[in-house]
Amino acid sequence: MFEKAKIKGQSLFEVIFAIAITAMILTGVLSLATTSVRNVDSSKNKSIASNEGRASIDWLRNQRDLDWDNLAGLASFPGITYCLADPDDGLKLKETECLKIPGTNLTREVTLAFTDSEDVIQADVEVYWMDAQGLHIENLVTWFSNWANIGPFYEEPPTCGSLGSYCTVNTDCCEPLYCIGNICSSLGAGP
Repeated sequence: MFEKAKIKGQSLFEVIFAIAITAMILTGVLSLATTSVRNVDSSKNKSIASNEGRASIDWLRNQRDLDWDNLAGLASFPGITYCLADPDDGLKLKETECLKIPGTNLTREVTLAFTDSEDVIQADVEVYWMDAQGLHIENLVTWFSNWANIGPFYEEPPTCGSLGSYCTVNTDCCEPLYCIGNICSSLGAGP
């Protein structure tokens, strides 16, 4: 008598279940994409920070070569921290927050400290930035020496010729050498 009517289509439960599965898959894909974009930004900032740090070291090396006394005047023990937003503006004493490096969201600080002697300066360069993952810091350290005054390794060149050097008279040769045939030699008679 009563026949079951054949109903075509999905039940409400099946539709809700399919929507839930689709939502979970889309959430995972969106989460993965967001993480990938964040990692790309972090890697880009890390690369730029490393390059800016190396550029700072090169700039400091140039300052050392131009005028050691000026660079040494900026250092102390245990160290003084400076801001270096733009090398064209030079080092600025860090009193509050440093300015960002132009065109980036990075900040650069340089600490100059004497080591065991006033002929060696330790330069500590920190480039840092803040993002959704927190604070990130790239740190580079190098030492600069007063290469014009190397210290115990530096020797005054001799004012007299050594064995085998060219000479014209005996006074051109270091004692006990003599000038024989325009060559400083240990053979021969004295003056």
